[in-house]
Amino acid sequence: MVLAETTAPGGISDNAGREPSGAEAAGGTGSRVNFWTQALAPYARPSMSRSIGGLLTSVLPYLGLLVAMYYSLRVSYLVTLAIGVLSTMFSVLITAHLIMELLIDSGTVKSTRNGPSAVIQ
Repeated sequence: MVLAETTAPGGISDNAGREPSGAEAAGGTGSRVNFWTQALAPYARPSMSRSIGGLLTSVLPYLGLLVAMYYSLRVSYLVTLAIGVLSTMFSVLITAHLIMELLIDSGTVKSTRNGPSAVIQ
């Protein structure tokens, strides 16, 4: 039984819906590893546009929520509290990202080919 083949953007095929071949049935996962290696290759290198996009989707909403909290004080403290919860989520996101960057830059956590590792020197 052969199921539909899935295709990622860029035409990379996973063949996730098909039955495993002889090598894969014996425990090999070479095709899946190869698929993910190819699919994630563009993200293995730094990109200024992705970095700026990350800032725009985290810092700007956070600042906007802070302004909204200020003006919502005139309406209701409960509305301000609700906006504050959302603001806290963005604050944690930004803080976690900055801490991870500082740890990698300082050498405390090594950045490996597969991403940051938990090896602490």
